[in-house]
Amino acid sequence: MQKILFLFLIAALFAGCHSFSVVKVSEAKKVKSYGLYYKLPATALKVDVTVVRTDKIAGPYSQYASEFLGIDEVITADEVSYKIVGINVDGIPVPDTSKMFLIRSKKCRGFENIAVSPQGFLCSVNQDVLPEFNMEELNVADYENNFRELTRIKNLPARKLFKEDIDTIYKYVSNDSVTRKIPTYKKYISRKTEEEVAKDAADFIVKLRKRKSKLMMGIYTNHPKGSAYVNMISDMDKLESEYLSLFTGVTDEQTMNYSFYFVPGDGSHTESSVLFRFSDSGGIFESSENNGQPYYIGCADNGQTTAIDSLMAHNPKLAKNTKGLVYRIPGEAKITISNDEKILLEKTLTIAQYGSLSLIPAKTIKKGKKIEFFICTGGLKGIW
Repeated sequence: MQKILFLFLIAALFAGCHSFSVVKVSEAKKVKSYGLYYKLPATALKVDVTVVRTDKIAGPYSQYASEFLGIDEVITADEVSYKIVGINVDGIPVPDTSKMFLIRSKKCRGFENIAVSPQGFLCSVNQDVLPEFNMEELNVADYENNFRELTRIKNLPARKLFKEDIDTIYKYVSNDSVTRKIPTYKKYISRKTEEEVAKDAADFIVKLRKRKSKLMMGIYTNHPKGSAYVNMISDMDKLESEYLSLFTGVTDEQTMNYSFYFVPGDGSHTESSVLFRFSDSGGIFESSENNGQPYYIGCADNGQTTAIDSLMAHNPKLAKNTKGLVYRIPGEAKITISNDEKILLEKTLTIAQYGSLSLIPAKTIKKGKKIEFFICTGGLKGIW
């Protein structure tokens, strides 16, 4: 995988740091010089939903299945149904535009290079080997529709769709005052009724089964051997299944994969939102539609950084310090996927924006320390 990080080089060798500050862009009033911008990541939740679509297609002779073949459980009408068979949720990083920072420095020496991702995430300082990172593109709603052409009941070759009928017509012939009734016969061709065609198909199935039984018992004189025998049995099974579908119908299943994205808000709280809608007869619908039952995504902050927030609140001088690199101490949340009836999924995930912000002091940076961050959360990985 190619490295997809942009490396920003600070050209000189540094010996001191007379002026170094990191300013939140949204709060900056005046900027007198250029600097390096970077963003902290937020966590977006990607919910993958797997749906199975089932198509039931009735056979043309379903009404005769019980009479001719003794089969009672058959598909009598076409039907389409959907079922959710899998749900999973994972976190992916997205830029948090409300957490964009500007590094301002004057005669500042202390780090040789800063690595920033194409999305602007702060990756490392003074690292010789840069991490590899591939960020998934975020779409509000995405799905992979693996819909293929349905399995259809084959138009099997007709087995004598026409029949020969004979009509008897009587003629009256008079000879010597004697009248005789003489029969005459007239042949004509007529199309069979649906019931008669169904009876022919059922008879063929029975005949095919008998032939297969004889073949399996070795009754035939020229009995096939080896692969020839296996192929013949396989072909007969396939042909029987095709003709049987004329009575029983066919069932076709297809898997459809959907992905939905939700970005939790910034701060410690509990939130819930309609992710999508679903019905057994129509499948997946967008959350804005009125069809189907709503499925919700819920995020409950676990309060992992509450103590840090309290510490900062009681020490306002720490909060005002801008001489250093701002990074995240990510939070954690319990994620639920549910409908009006039950909870379908519970999972605990790291949510970057539910955490706190902290600072790596400038005096640590000016010593040429190697610093690395977790790209997906903006958290500190280590200082060496």
